[in-house]
Amino acid sequence: MNAAAAVGHILRTLPAAALATFLALFPIVNPFGGIPLFFALTASFTPEERNREAMKTAAYVFAILAVFMLFGRFVLSFFGISLPVLKIAGGLIVANTAWGMVTGSSRITSAARRGNHQGRFLANPDGDAHAFRTGLHRRRHGSSGPRR
Repeated sequence: MNAAAAVGHILRTLPAAALATFLALFPIVNPFGGIPLFFALTASFTPEERNREAMKTAAYVFAILAVFMLFGRFVLSFFGISLPVLKIAGGLIVANTAWGMVTGSSRITSAARRGNHQGRFLANPDGDAHAFRTGLHRRRHGSSGPRR
């Protein structure tokens, strides 16, 4: 196959591959479910800061997806993982997550229930995102964060 034929083949198959990738990733990423969390975590941000954080997040996600699109097979082969095994493992993770959502089981550890989370968890036992917001506030302002 010459270079022109290879480029032509890529250009013919790229739209279908891009659509299949989007349809596979969209329900897993769940952007509609992330919107309320993003606004809760950036409640103290100005609109400019919120837009900047959103753009940085989008750029990071795009970069990670692009790197793994280009070099993912090399990483898998380096570790000796085949693509079918990865698909099975991913399916089991999605099934486990779905089962947890259907049964309503909690993933909070016993230490988090006792309140010994020290800002490491996204949500505290009361269900708000104060510990995570405090970490964001410290990162932005170098202070101890908002007081409750």
